[in-house]
Amino acid sequence: MAETVLYEKRDNIVVMTLNRPDALNSINRQLRGELAEAITEFDSDPTAFVAIITGAGRAFCAGRDLKERAEDNAGGVQARASHSMSPDRPYMWPQTWKPMIAAVNGFALAGGWSIAQMCDLRLASQDAKLGGQTQVAHLGDGPDVRPASGLPGRQAGHHRDQVEPAAPLR
Repeated sequence: MAETVLYEKRDNIVVMTLNRPDALNSINRQLRGELAEAITEFDSDPTAFVAIITGAGRAFCAGRDLKERAEDNAGGVQARASHSMSPDRPYMWPQTWKPMIAAVNGFALAGGWSIAQMCDLRLASQDAKLGGQTQVAHLGDGPDVRPASGLPGRQAGHHRDQVEPAAPLR
């Protein structure tokens, strides 16, 4: 049974909740595997039409679990990009033709931003902070959100005048 990704089906809608709130839903090996399984299950279910991915607690996903990374480093384990990918695909996450929506609450940073980017639509709460590895932006006073990873496709942007900006968190 999945612990770090909750999978709930409501009629034709699947809700996947990243469920490591004490760690800001950071991506460890278990969450990475369970999210991949959840996306694969959604994709293979002919009665599931759309998926929503969100995070439990005060963050969508704060990126890589740095405690796990530190333990790996202490144990002499070298992190490689290929460790995040499946041998049958050059992506971190399984691909699906079905629409997915990211319901972003709080932080969506680095790998968490990549989860949001793989979705067809991203909805952000007023306190959302979005960004890739080289920047962090929010929808308030400051730079527009731009993907740092350069992932092709599945990117739709909004101009500042199309979004009601939230007050900046300082």
